[in-house]
Amino acid sequence: MLTILISAYLPVRRAVKKSAIDAIRQTEDIAIRPGKVKTSRLTEKFFGFEGMLATKNYKRNRKKYRATVISLFLSIVLFISASSWCSYLTKSINTVISNADYDIFYTYHEDEEGYPLDEIFSELSNMKNVTESVYSSQLYYLTGSLNTSSLSQDYRNCQKELAEAQGNEYKEYASSLADFQLNFLEDEAFLRYLEEQNLPKSIYYDREHPTAILIDALRVYGYDGRYLSHNMFSDIAGANLQLHVILMAEDFSRNLEIDKETGEIQCVNWDYNNDTEYKEPLEEGCRTIPITIGTTLPNTPALFADEQEIPQLFFPYSFMDEVFSSLEPDEDYQNISGVPLSEKATKHMYFQCENHAETYEAMRRLLADKDLSPDNIFDYAASVDNDRAMVTVINVFAFGFITLISLIAAANIFNTISTNINLRRREFAMLKSVGLTPESFRKMMNFECLLYGFKGLLYGLPVSFLVTLQIYRTISNGLDSSFYIPWYSVALAVFSVFLVVFVTMLYSMSKIKKENTIDALKNENL
Repeated sequence: MLTILISAYLPVRRAVKKSAIDAIRQTEDIAIRPGKVKTSRLTEKFFGFEGMLATKNYKRNRKKYRATVISLFLSIVLFISASSWCSYLTKSINTVISNADYDIFYTYHEDEEGYPLDEIFSELSNMKNVTESVYSSQLYYLTGSLNTSSLSQDYRNCQKELAEAQGNEYKEYASSLADFQLNFLEDEAFLRYLEEQNLPKSIYYDREHPTAILIDALRVYGYDGRYLSHNMFSDIAGANLQLHVILMAEDFSRNLEIDKETGEIQCVNWDYNNDTEYKEPLEEGCRTIPITIGTTLPNTPALFADEQEIPQLFFPYSFMDEVFSSLEPDEDYQNISGVPLSEKATKHMYFQCENHAETYEAMRRLLADKDLSPDNIFDYAASVDNDRAMVTVINVFAFGFITLISLIAAANIFNTISTNINLRRREFAMLKSVGLTPESFRKMMNFECLLYGFKGLLYGLPVSFLVTLQIYRTISNGLDSSFYIPWYSVALAVFSVFLVVFVTMLYSMSKIKKENTIDALKNENL
């Protein structure tokens, strides 16, 4: 209603102010001022007489062209802005939800279940609807020490900002502490992973020198309320990493920290009985596992999540004894969380299925038939269905919204240009009557199409980029993301602008061709 009222009010206001004689003479419709319609010689040289004539038409009657250019401008801004918003929104949703590919997760305790791992895994993997499967043994949050120079600048900046936010002084030492996740992947899957990444088997299957693959792709929820994605290390390939296994204690807890005075790593003990804290050398409270890093990769093996809160280390499953060979038996095989580090370590099985709900129930029945507890199997896909549904809804909404915007924009451009051409029928008839050939007339109109398109893009693209920048700033308040422009949308917008303009022009001109030139000149309503 507001649009209709404004559309009716503006021309009526102009009509009321204009005298009858001026309206009859149309003195204000086409205003030719000295120097205002002068065109460049290059225009005539490159585009001929028709291009020069189209340019002069544009300059002497800017008001009629302005509506078309504004229509194109708004259409471009709406289309690219909507595409940018949907792109950033979809990316943010995909970033914060888990990127693991498995559907069902099973925690297997060999000492409790009484069945060999290979037997259970084989039966579960061969069930109907299971498309991919893998098992591994994982150890979380093992503290490791390494040279500080191996840390990336982004990670250092994050640590500095965190310290400053907590009111602490940030200071770098020669050694740094970081938590790691240790994974022992089944050998068949590990070999496939080596082949996919073009890594030599000889290096990672050397039992005398166990070598790990480091996955350095972190996603953490930062202190400032944003999700941050970054790498912890800059260059760690070939480096020696020390993983420290903290020995368990009955009456006190242990933790590792770097002494602020000496820069050395120490064990900090908190005695619950006496409510006191004391420190001791690293070797007295911990055992060390030396790790050699073979390479650093951004992508994990199949079914594992690429981004985690801590870096991940991958070994072949058969190398567990070699990796733990530096540990002493019994008490050294457990860390402070009580997770076993020997063959008693908890195994995890991951399954990808076509129908996760049906497969989950079938697996529970299989475990029950073997008198095994079904409580350790988890339908992970069901837990993330809401997140995945949200991504689907965002994608459907994005494409639907962009399609709607595109149709509205195309209809708007079509209506504006066709109306403009229709109002200029008398002008075109005049040009034909003085000798403008059909071919020259077509060239003139094609050049006008180029003027429409380039003018709309000249104003529309910069504004669209500014709107995209503002969208990025809004999204970056909750997500650590890099600025980008959806160039596919820009290319599609540029193509669509010229396509719609030329199609509309052809449609309008096809109607004009059928008109009699004399009748068009006699028509006083044009």
